[in-house]
Amino acid sequence: MRLSHCFIIASFEEKNIMKKQTLLFISLSILCLTFAQLVTAQTLNIGNITAMKTQNEIIYLAGQKGIAAVKSDQNIIWEKQLPNATFRLITIDNNNIAWSSYELIGAQSQVLSVFSSTWDKLTFANNVVGLLDINGKEIWTSTLDDNSKLSAPAIGNNLIAVNSIDFTNIIDKTNGKLIKSVRSNQKMLFGGSSIMAHNTPNKPLITSNAIYAACILKFCKFDLQGNPQKDKTSYGMMAPLGVMTTSPFEFKNLIFVSNAPYGHRGQKDGVARLFAVNPDLDEKWDEFVDKSGQTGVSSITFNSKYIFVATNFDVMAFNEKGKDIWEFDKIGKPTLRGLGYSGNTAFKISNSDFFAADENAVFIASKSKIEKKVFKENVTVIDANTGKFVKKTDIEGVIVEIGLLNNKVVVVTEDNKITSIDK
Repeated sequence: MRLSHCFIIASFEEKNIMKKQTLLFISLSILCLTFAQLVTAQTLNIGNITAMKTQNEIIYLAGQKGIAAVKSDQNIIWEKQLPNATFRLITIDNNNIAWSSYELIGAQSQVLSVFSSTWDKLTFANNVVGLLDINGKEIWTSTLDDNSKLSAPAIGNNLIAVNSIDFTNIIDKTNGKLIKSVRSNQKMLFGGSSIMAHNTPNKPLITSNAIYAACILKFCKFDLQGNPQKDKTSYGMMAPLGVMTTSPFEFKNLIFVSNAPYGHRGQKDGVARLFAVNPDLDEKWDEFVDKSGQTGVSSITFNSKYIFVATNFDVMAFNEKGKDIWEFDKIGKPTLRGLGYSGNTAFKISNSDFFAADENAVFIASKSKIEKKVFKENVTVIDANTGKFVKKTDIEGVIVEIGLLNNKVVVVTEDNKITSIDK
């Protein structure tokens, strides 16, 4: 099953996806381009790559068959084979690699699928979370009772937290035992649970005192034992949270999250917002994002000065007080980045990172029209302080994830090619 087909499950093409049964093999060629160094993971045996993270001059790759570490010069450091999965996601800290995985079993057409494939019933199995040390040695593997899509894991001092569609699972970091599985999404009626199963869960945030989960329809705070502390579905009549489409993060003593509204176009409740709240979930401010385009927010990143927010076709910069610094609205949406829609309801296509920033620039996966009905995916660079266009680099293939490594932008495509381009 091709990787892009797996991701587009979230954008409502399950029936076509399930007809695709052939796995792509890893390419064995190395090409040197004038603008970039293009390499492939020549001897890796981890299957189709589904996630990538970069840290300390090392590229960490998660695949359907395992996890590997590759040097910045593309030499393989180690690889660890793991049980097969449709998706495997990873999070890295200085000591560990936490991973989560699940299998897509199938999609069953429902009566209302004639109107929208979001009514199709998806079946998932084998929800697994695991922990490796930074050298690839397995510490533990734990199976969850939940069968749904999973988020990437969050790593705390003593905990691992992973969101499913409806629950936040809190796991002891030392031994992999489940501490608590606590509901963090609203209960759905009249087929709503089947619709919500198409969404992509957001990664939790673990702080020194609490766990925060921006699940599909609810923003929750738990203590470190998983006991509910507070939750929010709205910050006023005209500021509903709608569908939560970004993972919460901490920036200058506040917690930020954004959404995809389900209001009507042209109305205040139909424009996405960036929410800044204190650690007790009390709102400090909120600001509109992409007023004219009116697509929901799919990605957030930041540097030491600004928060950068991306919708399907727009990037905005905000400071910590909510002032919008600049807006760049000439971003094409590549295959796997952004949100899919069914009516006014948004669904995040992928949990991968397509958006990154350093002190000088913002980097985002994008797409450009080459000629009539011909498009090419690329990486667009925007000046972080002014919002001015810097450059655009074309990428061959469908972008799966991007990351920053020293003076390079590392790009993985669905054919398992790793491209390093100059910032």
